[in-house]
Amino acid sequence: MDIKSLTNIIRLVREKEPFRRIIIFGSTSLLASVPDEVAAALGIEMTLDTDLFLDPDDAEIRMSLDKLFGEDHTYHRETGYYADFVDLRLSENFPTGWMERLVPFSKFKNVFALAPVDAAVTKLMATAHSRLLKRLGRSSTDRGSKDISAIVAIIKSGYATTDAIQKLLDTVDLEASMVVEAAAVMTQIEHQLGGA
Repeated sequence: MDIKSLTNIIRLVREKEPFRRIIIFGSTSLLASVPDEVAAALGIEMTLDTDLFLDPDDAEIRMSLDKLFGEDHTYHRETGYYADFVDLRLSENFPTGWMERLVPFSKFKNVFALAPVDAAVTKLMATAHSRLLKRLGRSSTDRGSKDISAIVAIIKSGYATTDAIQKLLDTVDLEASMVVEAAAVMTQIEHQLGGA
C-alpha cells in the first residue's frame, strides 16, 4: 500500500464516519511519518491492508465498515487493498503513552497514526507472540522475518533506536514467557543491525 491508496481508503471511511477518531496502526501507520523512499525500504508497498482503530470504538460500526472496505468485500476486490477494523481494546497491550505520541495524518482532521517507535514495539511484540504460539504448537505461523526487517529499517532510517524500543517495551506488562520471546526478538534485531 502506498500513501495514495491509504489516503483513498481513509477518505472513504471518513465519509462514512465523519466524527469518530481514526487511528492507523501496523505497517501502514508509518506512511504518516516517513517519506516515500523510506516507505519503500520498509516494504510497506507489499502490504495490502491497513489496520484501523475507531475511537470511540463501536463493534456494530466496525462490522458495517468491514462489509464495505474489509477483506474479500467489494472495495478489496476492486482495488486490491482493504481495511481491518480492529477492536480498540487490542491497544491495551501497546506501550504506555502511545496515544500521546500519535502522529497526525496531515490529509485529514482527527486521523492519526502510531509513531514509528510505537509501531516498532508493536511489531516486536507481534513477532514474539507468534513465535511463542508456534513454540507451544498452537500455530504454524512465524511472522518474524518481515517484522524484524521492518524494525531494522525503522532504526536504520533514524525513526527509532534500540534503546527507545527497549524502554517502551519495558512499559508493557508481559507474561514471563513473552518477556523471554521479546528479548530473543530484540537480540535478533541487534544482530541484524550489527551485521549491516
